[in-house]
Amino acid sequence: MDSKQKEAILKYWQKNGPSLLDYRLRKIYGLDVQTDWNELRKMLVDYLGGIVEVDSVIKSRTSQPFTAKCGGYNFDFIVKNYDLTKEFGFEQSDDELYMIDEVFCVIDPSGTARLYDGIEYTLFDLQHLTPTELQKKYNSQLDNMDLDEIYYELIDCVKDTIFQEITEKYGVEIGDVDVEEGKSQEFQSGLNENIGKIRKIMFS
Repeated sequence: MDSKQKEAILKYWQKNGPSLLDYRLRKIYGLDVQTDWNELRKMLVDYLGGIVEVDSVIKSRTSQPFTAKCGGYNFDFIVKNYDLTKEFGFEQSDDELYMIDEVFCVIDPSGTARLYDGIEYTLFDLQHLTPTELQKKYNSQLDNMDLDEIYYELIDCVKDTIFQEITEKYGVEIGDVDVEEGKSQEFQSGLNENIGKIRKIMFS
């Protein structure tokens, strides 16, 4: 990224607010996703006041629930904890990059999923009912393989949402994410710390 590109991006941020820019804007400014991505991230963190300030902003954002809407999925989740860690810097630079790792989230089981069969299920039912029980309640034809696939799609939706809300806005990448089922009361009051652990998957 040369000085003219950086100057153009700074002007854009001053006018429109800082972000990592979408694909269209990166193309307009002649940025390469592979070679310029990390430098753009570092530039954004610096623009926002440095990693300490960015960490403070992320803590403030993660104190509130996130809403995930991906395909037919619609649910809230809470980021309960994360570790701010250093990444490797640029290959030819002493600059440092940061990521939030060991991200621990709980999902609101009252969220919903409208699947390929056109039926809207609660996430709680998809986690706890057998295919036979789902067939009786929803007249569905889901099997165990479908339920496994649905769960992984749900997890991907969580990470995509965190990427959009954290990485793209603050320049900090996302590492491993740990997902557990929460209790609906926690999302209503924010006070219930008794998490019902049903399933846990780590992914990157």
